[in-house]
Amino acid sequence: MKNGKYMEEGVEYWYFNDQLHREDGPACTESDGSVSWYLFGELHREDGPAVEWADGGKEWWMRGRRHRKGGPAVIFSDGSHSWYLNGQRHRIGGPAIEFMNGAQAWYINGLVHREDGPALVGIDGTLAWYLNGREVPQEALLVGVSAQKPVVTMLAMRKKYLGVQTPSVKGA
Repeated sequence: MKNGKYMEEGVEYWYFNDQLHREDGPACTESDGSVSWYLFGELHREDGPAVEWADGGKEWWMRGRRHRKGGPAVIFSDGSHSWYLNGQRHRIGGPAIEFMNGAQAWYINGLVHREDGPALVGIDGTLAWYLNGREVPQEALLVGVSAQKPVVTMLAMRKKYLGVQTPSVKGA
């Protein structure tokens, strides 16, 4: 059973009961300078990134899941960002993935999702609209998806795409 500090192929590891674990510093320090913090075998750090890559990239982890409130959980060395909450890509009010080349992807609770525009924006201008992880035509968003009018929205889409008339509902 491994306990304490070990050197293996130029990498410094700290173990507790055969699990990577260290409370007062990184549990893994690689020869290139990359460091990672573990608690009981899971990537975890409360006061900063749990992984700091030698190239400048950083990753925030809590209890083995990518997680960061109020900022991106992954910052790539090229400056691209990826937002996670409890292990799922997630961001309210902005793209969950922002690439330095301008591409964007919007996610809510791990699903590609955006109600007020395209959820995927490619560097070549390609656009794709998604709601709750399902691709939809752009017109589906123009119907007026709204938390205040879910029935009217549903009926309007039903009328538009299925040709079913619903005369008793205003706005449909």
